[in-house]
Amino acid sequence: MSLIKDREQFNKFLDILPKLKNDEVYFISLSARNKYLTKDERTFYSLGQTEMFGREIAQTKEKLADYTLRKLEANLYSKRTRNGKEIPEKSLVCYINVNPSSMVKAYFQFQKEMNKQISEITIALQNGKDPNYSFVNIQTRELMNCIQKSTGTKHFIDIDCDTKEPEVTELIVIELNNANIKYHIIETHGGYHFLLHKDTMPQKFNLKNVCQKASGISPNKAEVMINGNGMVPVPGTMQSDFLVRMVE
Repeated sequence: MSLIKDREQFNKFLDILPKLKNDEVYFISLSARNKYLTKDERTFYSLGQTEMFGREIAQTKEKLADYTLRKLEANLYSKRTRNGKEIPEKSLVCYINVNPSSMVKAYFQFQKEMNKQISEITIALQNGKDPNYSFVNIQTRELMNCIQKSTGTKHFIDIDCDTKEPEVTELIVIELNNANIKYHIIETHGGYHFLLHKDTMPQKFNLKNVCQKASGISPNKAEVMINGNGMVPVPGTMQSDFLVRMVE
């Protein structure tokens, strides 16, 4: 199975991603989401702990498609749901952190956590107690956690718009255009991500206020918020039955 369903859309997304600095990588993940399954399908598949079941990094944006995503695809051949079934394709979402991660920051944080755990193990052994090795035994997973959280250069600020109501999206577009902010739009299953170029934002621009205004006029009280982790579905891949795409 190929995660990329539309290479043109994927390449358009690659074009907006900046080059990485020496210590930076892109963090990308694959999740299975219960919310895209019917009630009967949730019972049948019993997804269990499959949210973000595959996590990889790319040292260059060129490696994203031909190396990193293929490694994520390989996870699908081995990963099973709680009752042993294959993960249903309609539940899958592929995410990327639009801002790169700093491996220096990540390793520093990981080292800090490891030193803390080793210290606690040593103290437990000195006191004749059974030490807790859980952190040490899952250190690969913990390192990935650190990489995901260790933002390097912040190129984009992400507005997560959880609706496609035209009055909401039009307000956001008008506010950004009036402030001469450069941005890109990703259309997802349930809304849009507005990726704002941080270096084009006026110093006194009140982005939080824009989000509040947009939420306030939503007929369905949809949420519009600044997405702190910058994690977005990857254009050119599927989010359940919807092709994630770049809006021209």
